[in-house]
Amino acid sequence: TKSIDNIGEKNTVTHDKYRFLNEDSSPQSDPFRAWLASRISTALNISNNADNGYFHPIPQGSCKFCKVRNICDVRMEASF
Repeated sequence: TKSIDNIGEKNTVTHDKYRFLNEDSSPQSDPFRAWLASRISTALNISNNADNGYFHPIPQGSCKFCKVRNICDVRMEASF
């Protein structure tokens, strides 16, 4: 069995950038968890804004993959 400890390079890039809001300048928490909390918070904010009508779709080629394209008023119907 191979160990995953030898994969990649360990660094501390996230240690200074991602912290929980209530932490001081020398946090003891896991920076990955702080990063994950940040991503989840961002996704929830985007979802809430879309639910409240703050959504301005821009038609583009990826519209063909969108799950709500059938009810979208600005979808691309063909490539230009």
